[in-house]
Amino acid sequence: MLRDVIHCHNCSKYAIAGRTLLDREIPDESIAEWQASYQLEKTAAVQSSESIITFKLGKEWLAIPVKVLDEITHIKPIHTIPHQKSRAVKGLVNIRGILTICFDLGILLNITNAKNCENQPNTNRRLLIINVHSKKYAILVNEATHTSRYTPENLSQTPATLKKDSSNIITGVLHQGNKKVAIIDPELMFAKMEHHLK
Repeated sequence: MLRDVIHCHNCSKYAIAGRTLLDREIPDESIAEWQASYQLEKTAAVQSSESIITFKLGKEWLAIPVKVLDEITHIKPIHTIPHQKSRAVKGLVNIRGILTICFDLGILLNITNAKNCENQPNTNRRLLIINVHSKKYAILVNEATHTSRYTPENLSQTPATLKKDSSNIITGVLHQGNKKVAIIDPELMFAKMEHHLK
């Protein structure tokens, strides 16, 4: 028969044997092994990524980790604090019956192209209520858009428009479509807020 088909690959019995090999049932041990492998890879990917909320401030797009976000609410009346010297501190807002200090993040981060969110007639304006170490602050933003996940490997360098006082609290820039989103380190931002309250 080999003389007729020239090579084993051309033999019908060889093809049948091959199909039998491929069509055989997969052992339970192999299935369990592959499932464990894929689950491990998925778990590792989730653990190395972080969820963020993206928002707009002036012309800049920024984001903070969702883990420090208590809530997003509509703009509320802001009451000035007597003898408060820092321009970054806008005043106090009533959040669910609790007076919360509100910051102008544009001034806090020295973003030169950020307009005063409080004076903009934009129905998308929001207050982000953030919480680090059981301390809550509110920040004014032009709009809050969506949540997403990223890994540190996805980040690039901070753009020139954010390189002054804000560069030390920006961990990097994430590309989301045609937007460049600066990721804020909440611990460093809170330290900066605390400094402005002294």
